[in-house]
Amino acid sequence: MSGWQEISTIPTDGSRVLIWVTGRMMPGLQFGSAYAHSDGKIVPRPEGANGDWSEVITHWRPLLEGPE
Repeated sequence: MSGWQEISTIPTDGSRVLIWVTGRMMPGLQFGSAYAHSDGKIVPRPEGANGDWSEVITHWRPLLEGPE
């Protein structure tokens, strides 16, 4: 899988990915991950975000492979 994906398809196993954030606090490209809340809701989390996160995260993509 490559390229930008809808946020509803983000892996919830804690894998580090790139996310696209819109809003005022940290707009643009960020590193992040996601988890599944006990109620089944997918919760994406940008790295460095703590407390209430009111930004909108719309897309994600896998990290690129590093050089060998």
